[in-house]
Amino acid sequence: MFFGRRNDATDSWKIHGAGDELREHPRMELKTLVTVRALGKEAHCRLHDISLGGLAFVAPWKLPPNTPVSLELPPPKGLQKAPKGTAAVEARVCRVIPSPRYAGSFQTGARFIHPSLEAQAIIRLWFETFGESPESRAKSGKNA
Repeated sequence: MFFGRRNDATDSWKIHGAGDELREHPRMELKTLVTVRALGKEAHCRLHDISLGGLAFVAPWKLPPNTPVSLELPPPKGLQKAPKGTAAVEARVCRVIPSPRYAGSFQTGARFIHPSLEAQAIIRLWFETFGESPESRAKSGKNA
């Protein structure tokens, strides 16, 4: 199950954050589930958006900034070239805000720590599923 949009998700964070957005990679809003492991807990969390540099998800618990998290990224379903399994990637929490949509949950931003080639391939597949590459989105200025 996934729902993606070609619209950039940057604006949803700007209303909550202080200072300038310092993003290196363009993001794509994406609704699917990602497995998150942190602080001895595990949950299947709603993915909010994704880029080559990190992602945002809605967690049922608050994770302090700099908390290491282990993630399992699913590939898009229904594509012949998609890998059969998920890709593991390590990340570090960089931002946490109360979820504006899900009471008692937290929208959590995490920056990838040396994502594997498998994880990068899955992220690129998500972008390509909606007709773009992360690089073309950056060139077109859609992540201003």
